[in-house]
Parts: sequence; structure tokens; C-alpha cells
Amino acid sequence: MEGDGIKPAWLSYQDAVKYTSLGERTLRRIVASGEIECRGYRAGKSTAGRSRRLISKASLDRWIASLPLSA
Repeated sequence: MEGDGIKPAWLSYQDAVKYTSLGERTLRRIVASGEIECRGYRAGKSTAGRSRRLISKASLDRWIASLPLSA
């Protein structure tokens, strides 16, 4: 996506893992704690369809910036 000049504001878990090099379980824990913003939606018209989750890239960047610097 970024190769075509588009910079997404929201990332799938898979894209967030690639972006941060954090594991998916770590990302899910951070989302569950409310430290980063995440939104969900259902794909398709059926309520039985799979729910998709998107992580706010801006809140993820803020969370990373708030981490202490390592020596």
C-alpha cells in the first residue's frame, strides 16, 4: 500500500506486526489494555460474518514513542 503513495491511518493486526516487529499476542494485549486504539467491523451483510479489527497507526506510534529509551 505504501508503495503506491498511500499511507494508511489504520492497520490490520498482520500489518501492525510487520510495522512494529511486535508479536500479534503482544499487540492484542496492548489493545485489550486500552493503550492503543482499535476498531472492529463486520465484513458483509451477515451478522455471522467474521469481525475485522483495525489498529490506529497514530495511537500505535504514540504508544511506541512513550516507551523508555533503551541504553
